[in-house]
Amino acid sequence: MVDPGKKKYKNNYLTQVICQFAFDKNEAIVAQSLKEFKDSLGEDYSTLSSVVQQGIIIEDNGSDITTERDQTTIWEIQSTKGDHKITINQQSLAITFTEFTIFSGPITVIESIHSLFFAKFNNVQSITRLGLRYINQIKIDEPKVDWSKYLAPELTDSFKFEGAEKIRRSMHSMIFIEDDDLAVNFNYGVYNRYFPAPISENEFILDLDAYTPYSIEVENPVERLKKFSKALAIYFEKSITEDLRQTMEVIDE
Repeated sequence: MVDPGKKKYKNNYLTQVICQFAFDKNEAIVAQSLKEFKDSLGEDYSTLSSVVQQGIIIEDNGSDITTERDQTTIWEIQSTKGDHKITINQQSLAITFTEFTIFSGPITVIESIHSLFFAKFNNVQSITRLGLRYINQIKIDEPKVDWSKYLAPELTDSFKFEGAEKIRRSMHSMIFIEDDDLAVNFNYGVYNRYFPAPISENEFILDLDAYTPYSIEVENPVERLKKFSKALAIYFEKSITEDLRQTMEVIDE
């Protein structure tokens, strides 16, 4: 039997693969220091841009509720190939891939960025959350898709609760604790971006997010991310049927 964590496909439904390192607020992360970080990345990366997001912080101290305006600057560095980008604020570093086949390519990129970033900002004491997220948008080109043909029945039973023509959105979430080092946030279903209009697209979301349930040291993340990737691959395989595997075309090795 093939290890489900090692199956490879000619086609996939991944739209984004995101690796994120969260940490306590670091005020050393500013435009000038990030320009220096961007320069250290070399010619594989193009411009450094930023945007300011406005928000409101609401606090309840038990006797009173207070609100405070907040703004967060988010910096973005694009790869010259356009296949991934780096997103940074004072509390996190994220690498988002939009083109993905196997994990060996992205993990090399992540390792390099991680090394340069935490060498530049070496006052970061710990990682409060390390996450690896695979977002699959499964699209089937059929007039009226029967999702139970392509996905595990446990993920599609909600469509039996009430007439399918009444359903406008069917999204669900589960959290699994694998062990002391790994938790998985498993989100799935039909989102329907045109809600509350009737569902008009045959699209099913499998959004799988593996993460550390506690703080860890700033260390080389490769082995931990390999473990995360394998766990997510196993959950993906549990979620799909042979019909979808045929559509994706398994690569025999």
